Amino acid sequence: MSAASSCRHQILYVDDEAPLLELGKIFLERSGNLIVDTTEHPEEALEYAVLSRYDAIISDYQMPGMDGITLLKRIRTAGSTIPFIIFTGRGREEVVIEALNSGADFYLQKGGDPKSQFAELSNTIQHAISKKEAEKEIQRRLLFEKVVARISSRFVAGSDVDLAINEALGDIGIFCGASRSYIFLYREEKEEMDNTHEWCADGVPPEIDNLKGLSCSLFPWWMERLLKNENIRIRSLSELPSEASSEKDILEPQGIESLIVLPLIIRQELGGFIGFDNVESTRDWTEEDVALLRITSDLIGNAVEKKKADDQLQEKTLEIQASYEQLLAIEEEIRQQFDEISTAYELLRKSEELYRNVIETQTDLICRSGADGTITFANRAYSNYYGIPEDELIGSRFAPGIPEDERGRLTNHFRSLTPKQPEAVIEHRVSMPDGSVRWQRWSNRAFFDEQGRLHEYQSVGQDCTLIKEAELAVLESESMYRALFEHTAAATVIIEADTSLSLVNPAFETLSGYTADEILMRRMSWTAFFHPDDLERMMEYHRARRIRGKKAPGMYECRFIDRAGSEKDILLHVGMVKGTERSVASLLEIGFRK
Repeated sequence: MSAASSCRHQILYVDDEAPLLELGKIFLERSGNLIVDTTEHPEEALEYAVLSRYDAIISDYQMPGMDGITLLKRIRTAGSTIPFIIFTGRGREEVVIEALNSGADFYLQKGGDPKSQFAELSNTIQHAISKKEAEKEIQRRLLFEKVVARISSRFVAGSDVDLAINEALGDIGIFCGASRSYIFLYREEKEEMDNTHEWCADGVPPEIDNLKGLSCSLFPWWMERLLKNENIRIRSLSELPSEASSEKDILEPQGIESLIVLPLIIRQELGGFIGFDNVESTRDWTEEDVALLRITSDLIGNAVEKKKADDQLQEKTLEIQASYEQLLAIEEEIRQQFDEISTAYELLRKSEELYRNVIETQTDLICRSGADGTITFANRAYSNYYGIPEDELIGSRFAPGIPEDERGRLTNHFRSLTPKQPEAVIEHRVSMPDGSVRWQRWSNRAFFDEQGRLHEYQSVGQDCTLIKEAELAVLESESMYRALFEHTAAATVIIEADTSLSLVNPAFETLSGYTADEILMRRMSWTAFFHPDDLERMMEYHRARRIRGKKAPGMYECRFIDRAGSEKDILLHVGMVKGTERSVASLLEIGFRK
């Protein structure tokens, strides 16, 4: 056996005629494109075919111990799809048919001029190898589209964003043959970052627990490129420049040999990064790796942004609900405000229903188009949104209707995409086929060739109409609750854990004789307004409310001292604002004494 080579195509030639093997090896290697290993024994050939990497196999048909078709069948049974060429002097039709039915790629008959014969064999080998490589490329491209579609569908349909991100990292890591794939998100002010999501190949140790709260100052070279929206492709850590020594010191202990990292854009700014690394060997990361990572980065960036918006809406809803429940408790005790609270409750219910509709109708619309606007890919959500079958969209130059006052801004948006700044986000209105006008938010990325010419657009969009309407509803709800607080007839205050008053209404100003500005500027404590003999009991109640498992009465009588020193008998109602250390209290005067 001759030594294998990784630079040219490696061929295994099997024939029981040693002189023919030697002659064939000389002719086939003469072109310089082929390296030929030879053997006279089919059993030995079977072992080589299974254990070694060959680009094609040439086999005689009739050989002692095992014929060429039996060898072919056993190689196919072992799971190999390597191109197999039967090269024999036997030309019976039934042998040809059996060979082709058993998985042979070509059948050539020996005889005639050796030079012409082996030239034809050489061409057949090259054709078989080219055909197999083309098939592999088609299969990989189809798999690429399948992976992208699977990742996209998870973010469109899934409610668990973290699960969708982890599964997406697994998909792209397996497809690209990486050791790890991961997400890092920056904290506020981009001073620290955390490894929030990670996928590891079998046998590769996870690092996520060791990569929390990392100072961004440890990665100056890294951060500079990400802030410029540049990709980081490192074939080998040994090739890192001297200014990246800090990064190298951090990466080497993790066993990383090579990596690729892309910026993660959240809310139109750098929010973190997504990447692969390889711990087994150095690697040249392909444009296909970059493309898959970019698509996943866009999807994850939009998903994280949506999750943050959902969390903020949920937090605001909980705050409004807590305020409402406290106001409702007060209203039940002072019945004259019942009608106003009922109205507030109905408005809140409608507001919450609107928020649910906004969240439930969130979808990501994904499409790709050429520089001339011809659509090359559109996902199901995009098709359903516009009511156009996917097969009609592909190859068309479909574009939604844009209101006239939006067209200039949209044109300038796409003109702003350059090789240095290839992506941007825009919100604009569209006219739907039914005549309605809706809002959309699009993350657009332009792809350019090596000469800087525009090649393709990748767009990920969302319908944000309901969110914009919901924002107005939230503002109206907050205004309503403040109006209830300010205009209720009962003196009402918000009390902090340290006993200071953080909010008072006009009725409390009247009761106490102090203005709201005086109380808030001095950070006055509620203890300044009650009789000394009542303070010990009231302080016990104040502390008990803030300790889980302890109880304090929600209503009791006490003595109030106003600015003039007058003493008033008060019925006090107190309750906690859920999820905070604050309490809200209303004071109802039930007697007066000097």
